[in-house]
Amino acid sequence: MNYRKDLRAILAHIWPFNCFISRLDCLYSEVTQLQERLDCMNEELNARLLQLQKSNFENRSLNTYNDLMRQELTESYTNNYLLTEKNATLQDEIRALSSEKKEIQRVNVLLKKQLDVHNNFHKIGSSSAFWEEIYANGGNSGTGSYNRLAKFKAEVVNTFLKEQGVLTTIEFGCGDGSQLSLINYPNYVGVDVSSNIIEKNKIKFINDRKKTFYCTFTERDKYINQKYDLSISMDVIFHLLEEDVFSNYMNDLFSVSKRYVIIYSSNHEEYTKWPEYRHRKFMRYIQENIKGWILKQFIPNKYPYVIGREEVTSASDFYIFERIL
Repeated sequence: MNYRKDLRAILAHIWPFNCFISRLDCLYSEVTQLQERLDCMNEELNARLLQLQKSNFENRSLNTYNDLMRQELTESYTNNYLLTEKNATLQDEIRALSSEKKEIQRVNVLLKKQLDVHNNFHKIGSSSAFWEEIYANGGNSGTGSYNRLAKFKAEVVNTFLKEQGVLTTIEFGCGDGSQLSLINYPNYVGVDVSSNIIEKNKIKFINDRKKTFYCTFTERDKYINQKYDLSISMDVIFHLLEEDVFSNYMNDLFSVSKRYVIIYSSNHEEYTKWPEYRHRKFMRYIQENIKGWILKQFIPNKYPYVIGREEVTSASDFYIFERIL
C-alpha cells in the first residue's frame, strides 16, 4: 500500500503522468459525487416507493370503500324507487279513499235529505191533510198567490191564453181562488184536494158560470175523462210530498190536456225547513214517464228566489209544454 502511495507521489511530478493522475483524481471525485447522488436518489426512490405502497394500500382501501358506497348507493336508489312506487300507490289509494269519502258524504247528504223529508212528512201526516187543515183554519194558498208574484203569474198566463186561443182550462190545485181572480179564463175547471176550499170557491164564484170546482177525492170522475185545451199547475208540485201522489198528479195533469200544459214550479231537489215543501226535478219525471210532449217555452221568474224574502220572491219558473202526438 505504501509502495503505491510512493509511486503515485513520484509519478505526480513526471509529465504526462501528473496530468493523468490529476485527471484520475477528478474522475474519482466525480464518481464519488455521483455515487453519493445515486445513493440519495435511491433513498428518495425507496421513500417514494414506500409512499406509493402506502398510497396504493390506501387507494385499495378507498376502492373497497367506494365499492361499498356504490353498493349502498345502488341499494338506496333501489329503495328510493320502491318507496316512490309505494308512495304513488299510496297516493292512488288516498285519492280513491278521498273519492269514496266524497261519495259517502254525498250519499249521506242525500240520505239526510230523504230522512228530513220523511220526518217532515210524518210531522204533517199527508200533503192533502195538511192543506185541508190549513184551509179549515182560515189559511190561504200562500205568498205565491198574492201581491207581485200573483200579478207576474197572471200576466204570463193571460198572455198565453190570448195568443194561443185557449178556450177551456183545468187547474190542478186551484187553492183559495186568489190567483184565479187575476186570470181571464174563458172556461175554467178548478180541482183541489181540500173539500173545504172547493166549497169556499163555489160560494166565492157562485155568480160566475164559466168556473167549476171539483174535489180530487170525491168528484174525480166529473173531470178526469174530459179533454181541455190547457192543463195548468201553479205552485203545487213542490207541495206533493208522497211519491204516489206526485206520480198520479203528473199523469192526470198531462192526460186531460189535448193541447198545452203549463207548470209553474221549482225544478230541483232541495231540503227546506218548511215541512210542506219538497222540491222535485219534475222535468226528469216527464222525460222518463210522459211521452208525446215537448217543452215549448221556458219563462224564468221575474222575481227569483232570495233567502229571507220568501214572501215576494219564488223558486218557481214557467214551463210550457205542447202535445205533439
